[in-house]
Amino acid sequence: MVVKKYSTRRLYDTEQSRYVKLVDLAEAVRQGRELKVVDAESGEDLTQGVLLQLLLEREGIKELPSPVLERLLRLDERALREFFATWVGTALHSYLEQRAPAPAPVADAPAPEPERASDLSPDEWEKEDAAGVGSRVRPRADASTDDQVEALRREVEELKDLIRGVARSDSA
Repeated sequence: MVVKKYSTRRLYDTEQSRYVKLVDLAEAVRQGRELKVVDAESGEDLTQGVLLQLLLEREGIKELPSPVLERLLRLDERALREFFATWVGTALHSYLEQRAPAPAPVADAPAPEPERASDLSPDEWEKEDAAGVGSRVRPRADASTDDQVEALRREVEELKDLIRGVARSDSA
C-alpha cells in the first residue's frame, strides 16, 4: 500500500485512489499489508514516522507512566537507539514466540510410544521424520534450552522491576 502525505496532512492511498485516515492505515497494517508513506512533493519516505505515530496512538502505549516516558526522552540518541533496537526488539521477539500456537497433531498419526520415544537419539528422530513418522511426541528438550528460557523470563521480570523502580523514583 503506497500512501502520499500532503502538506495539509491529508493521506492519499494511491492504490485505491482515495483519501484515508490514520485509522485506515493502522487497520491495513494489522491485516498484514505492507505500508509505504511518501511525501507528496519531495518523495521522501515518511513510513517510519507514520508507523511510530500509529503505534503511539494505540491504547496500550498510553498506559506507560509519564516518568518512564520522560526518562526515555532524556536518553541520548545512541542510548535510546540501543534501548529500542536491543531490549524492545528482543522482548517483542520473545513475547511473540511464547504466544505462537503449538502445531496441531496429525489426526491419523500412530500413538506415541513413550518408552521408545525416550530411547531415540536425535539422529534416529531425524531418520523417522524423513520416513514420515515425525508426528510422535518428541523427547524433552535438553536442559540448556529450558535454562535459556528460564533465564530470559528472569531477565524480563528484572526489566519490569527496573521500569517500575524508575517510575517510582521519578515520581517521588
